[in-house]
Amino acid sequence: MSQTNKLERILAALEGKKTDKVPTFSLLFDSRPIDDALGVRHVPVFRYLQKPWVARFIDKTTPIWNTLSHPNLGGVVYFSNALRADVKLGFDAGLVSYYGLRLINHQEAQDIAGRIFRLVDDGAGGLYGMYNGGVITDPESWRKFKKPDPARFAKLARLYFSFMNFLWSGKIALVAGVSVSLHQDITEGMGFTNFVKWFRKDRGFLKDIIAYRTELALEAVRAVALSGIRVIWFADDLAYRSGPMLNPETLEELFGESYVRIADAAHAGGAKILFHSCGNVLDLLQMIADWGYDGVHALEPTAGVTIAEARKRIGSRLCLCGNIDITRTLVDASKEEVFKEVEKCVREAEGGGFILAPTNTSNAVDAKHLRWMVEAALSIS
Repeated sequence: MSQTNKLERILAALEGKKTDKVPTFSLLFDSRPIDDALGVRHVPVFRYLQKPWVARFIDKTTPIWNTLSHPNLGGVVYFSNALRADVKLGFDAGLVSYYGLRLINHQEAQDIAGRIFRLVDDGAGGLYGMYNGGVITDPESWRKFKKPDPARFAKLARLYFSFMNFLWSGKIALVAGVSVSLHQDITEGMGFTNFVKWFRKDRGFLKDIIAYRTELALEAVRAVALSGIRVIWFADDLAYRSGPMLNPETLEELFGESYVRIADAAHAGGAKILFHSCGNVLDLLQMIADWGYDGVHALEPTAGVTIAEARKRIGSRLCLCGNIDITRTLVDASKEEVFKEVEKCVREAEGGGFILAPTNTSNAVDAKHLRWMVEAALSIS
């Protein structure tokens, strides 16, 4: 089958079809590899924040920065830079996300899930948000927590994604990250220990949170579909490197119906939807397929996941996406090693229903290695 453009190639892979070329998806999100790909100077933003006068200025103007964060005006600039890098590197698809973050001060930020992030050096002088706990500890803190109105959140998300689609449609296939999850947002918004405590003590409290976050996710997914973007990246970490975080039966009981509704909403809007989870998800692949998702990402090799084993477990029910290691292969491996890993993935994918991609994004990823990854994919096609 011949695909005439990048979006058609990605959509065909998500439908399990064989493509004219190995489809490639970038998750570029960190500033250093983006800058390196574009050939521009990397600005050490974090180091500037350590200057006393800059810190005082940020702290005094925090309300202004928080106003500008919705509808994610900064995201238009940042993700446009990322997509420029993706195009230059030759990827078929690139990630564009809508985030709900607000600054607390020059050292901390909080997101719409109630997670606190400490702003730290990413290793190259840039900014990185290090998870530092959650603010939702009990029913009273949940009642007081300022929750975004799902309809308003969706309206702003639709404006953002529509504008990004206007800017980039035809240049690269956009994959929209809605930045709203269920399991991950809830367990991190309250801390995993608190999550387990309330699961045993008051399951109704957890289900109230799940119901709200399901509605927020549904509205966000519908907003993406209305924007014209055809592929959604639903990120919700469900596994450690050793296997699922929760017993699969418990996972199904708490979240299964919600995951089905989210996938159905994407399809009703004419979009495909990828389920992203780090860790070893092999025991969850059948569930993800049963929930109605078109594909699964990240399939981490460092968690013991191979494309061959994933294909054996799920057959053609899911498009397999990812499996290129970001801890060494895309950091300091030789060109020959990068080519070998790509060739192994493509061979094990057995034809259609596969998208080559890094397992995640990292400041340590080297732009040159990403270019080698794309070259290797093209050499196989």
